[in-house]
Formats: sequence, structure tokens, C-alpha cells
Amino acid sequence: MKTPPWPGVGCPRLRARVTVAFVVLVLLLTTAQPFCLGIEDFSNALAFSGRITGAVLTVASFLTFPGAAAVLDYAAGPIEQTLWDLKATRR
Repeated sequence: MKTPPWPGVGCPRLRARVTVAFVVLVLLLTTAQPFCLGIEDFSNALAFSGRITGAVLTVASFLTFPGAAAVLDYAAGPIEQTLWDLKATRR
């Protein structure tokens, strides 16, 4: 999405929040699918390698979940910076 060439047009705050929501949604979806597959494979696999694969998928999904929470913490800075820039251009 291109930024308009003139100031004051568009809503960068809304754009930033929509981007953050999209990133969090994608991270949560990529957390849920390996978790479901990993738990299923870990508990029902016939071979030892299948159980190891299920455990690795489960651990990977547990590592992705805090990443989704970290996006919210990280994005608070750029959103506040965008608000600061808007206040500076309106003066």
C-alpha cells in the first residue's frame, strides 16, 4: 500500500493497526495448525520418528505463540511514533 504524497491524507494509525492485526492473525494461525498436527502425531504415531516430529511441531508452536504477543508490544512503538509524526505535521 503506497503512502499518499501529500500530508494529512489517509490514516496511518489505522493502517498500522490493521497491519499489526494481520500479522498477529497470521502468527496465531501458524501456531494453531502445527500444534494440532503435533499433538495428533505425538500421541498417535506408530514410529518413534513420528512421535519426535510431533514433539518438535508442538514445541515450535509454543515458541510461535509468544511471538504473536511480542508483535503487539513491538508495534506499540511505531504506532505511537506515527501519532507523534501526525501531531508534528499538523502544527
